[in-house]
Amino acid sequence: MNLADAACVTEIGITQLGLNCPHIHTLDVTDCRRLKGLGNMGFHELETLKASHSVIGDEGLAMALRRCGERFRVLDLKNSRGREHDMMEMVDGYARG
Repeated sequence: MNLADAACVTEIGITQLGLNCPHIHTLDVTDCRRLKGLGNMGFHELETLKASHSVIGDEGLAMALRRCGERFRVLDLKNSRGREHDMMEMVDGYARG
């Protein structure tokens, strides 16, 4: 699902997308400047998240990683808001358990 550059996308909209389209494997929210997280439900089969130039914070990413499960493989966060050190800790914690 390509939502890149969609200025109107919000966490409420992403929650609805996840609830109604739970089998999405790739989600591109590049440059979605109002999106701070991936919502509360859905995306259990997500394999790839492209969120370059995003404002999705560390907490929103951690929640997304926990929800996605073992299928998740690719995370693109070029020039995003989160700090690299915090993201590495989050990914390391996800990998451990």
